[in-house]
Amino acid sequence: MNTTTFLKSLAKEPLLYFISIAIILLGLGEILEPPAQEIVISEGRVEHLRSVFERKWHRYPTDSELEQLIENYLREEILYREALALGLAENDTVIRRRLRMKMELTARNFADTQDPGDRVLEKFLQGQADKYWLPPPYLSNNDFSQWIWPHQIHVILTTYSCS
Repeated sequence: MNTTTFLKSLAKEPLLYFISIAIILLGLGEILEPPAQEIVISEGRVEHLRSVFERKWHRYPTDSELEQLIENYLREEILYREALALGLAENDTVIRRRLRMKMELTARNFADTQDPGDRVLEKFLQGQADKYWLPPPYLSNNDFSQWIWPHQIHVILTTYSCS
């Protein structure tokens, strides 16, 4: 059997076409599929888990408890990423409210750390002066029946002076 007759008989074989198409599809799947995301649990994250445990239980976690904390965090992260990939966070009122609360807290914390400075405060006060206006200081006589304003003090002193 020579090479050309072998290739002709092989070209008529449907199994060859099936295997070729399968290899091409698998190759395209590997190329088009995004790479799996790696979950890295840093030393800082482990320290955070340890400190949360310590605040709750008022003691350090044992090695097995710490391992369980890390496994729980890993499971939570996997489920969180899968939920995002499935779009479960979209159009969810509870998640929207929680994110709003976190943004308000973040904004409040940011505002607390910022010092606006004297110029900004002075400009704000000038724009809002009617809200912060105080009446001038006053004096009253002993029975509080009549209020006396500063421009009237001179008249009162001269009228009731001991001369």
